[in-house]
Amino acid sequence: MTVFEIQTLANSREQAVKIVRNWEENTKEIYPKVIEMLNEEIIEDEEETKEEQMEFGMEEN
Repeated sequence: MTVFEIQTLANSREQAVKIVRNWEENTKEIYPKVIEMLNEEIIEDEEETKEEQMEFGMEEN
């Protein structure tokens, strides 16, 4: 099962090989960091929406 997919562009085959190797060697560090960063964005957006709703006296649906 694929949780998400990341595509990158490389300037050369050598750079592409390094990217793949670094991903494979550091997956345990990279994956949680990416998920954390994506979730931070979602949480920030939700908080911003709540603040705007409060400012304009709107209730959340």
